[in-house]
Amino acid sequence: MRASPLLIALLATPAAAQVLPAQLDKPPSVAPAKPAAPATSSKLVSLQAELKAVEGKIAELKAKKDKLSEISQQDMLQLQQAMDKKSQLETMISNTMKASSDSQNSLTQASKGS
Repeated sequence: MRASPLLIALLATPAAAQVLPAQLDKPPSVAPAKPAAPATSSKLVSLQAELKAVEGKIAELKAKKDKLSEISQQDMLQLQQAMDKKSQLETMISNTMKASSDSQNSLTQASKGS
């Protein structure tokens, strides 16, 4: 676990080095929070704006991903339909060739028989 910079700064102060063992048992007194300094406030605003920009970019990328997924599904459906049509055409060609072959064989047999 890494110590926060604030904790390191507190431990480095002379007051922290002078803590007596008896004082360790007492709960620490907490000073009331001071209002944020203008530099900290502007940094917070800047970070919030950056966070909103990152969240917007994430939403944009999710939308693109969903669109690509949708296109992919449409492509897969079209591919399946084309493969079904190809299969139907192959069956039709095969049936036509079989009928033609049967007709030729029938004519050959008829000409040999007469």
